[in-house]
Amino acid sequence: MAIDALPALSDRAQCAIGRRELRHERKFPPFNADVAERIVRLVAEGLPPSKVIEALPEYPGGRVVSIWRQTNPDFDAEMTAAAEEQADEYAHRQLEVAADVGRRADCRAVEVRALQWLAGKLSKRYAPRGAEGASVSVTHNTQINGDVTMTPEQAYRALLDG
Repeated sequence: MAIDALPALSDRAQCAIGRRELRHERKFPPFNADVAERIVRLVAEGLPPSKVIEALPEYPGGRVVSIWRQTNPDFDAEMTAAAEEQADEYAHRQLEVAADVGRRADCRAVEVRALQWLAGKLSKRYAPRGAEGASVSVTHNTQINGDVTMTPEQAYRALLDG
């Protein structure tokens, strides 16, 4: 049967197809460069996803942003760079906390571990290595895995060098 011989779709069928396409477009809006740019800026400023949603009413949702990242390599690269920038901020903050001798060592250790976790979530460079991960104890110097004692500057260089 030739394509010309197929019967035309009824108005009802065309409406059903149109409604389905409209639902799909509402659920998965097409890439919007302006919204994407604002999302990247907010991520670079360090806002977690829940705060990005509050700060940006037109935020399309995590699933849509994930699809945008898969289909737009430039947007994905910008999001990755923004997350890396924020991870670097957390790494710098770790050193400041570790060097603050005015606070109790156990309080500093808890904050350093939290910052390590955040940095590791944002960047593979700061993710724990090996199955056991990295342990940190904070004193006047930073002790990593009980083997090496470093100043905060040395610890930062070790983090960056990987």
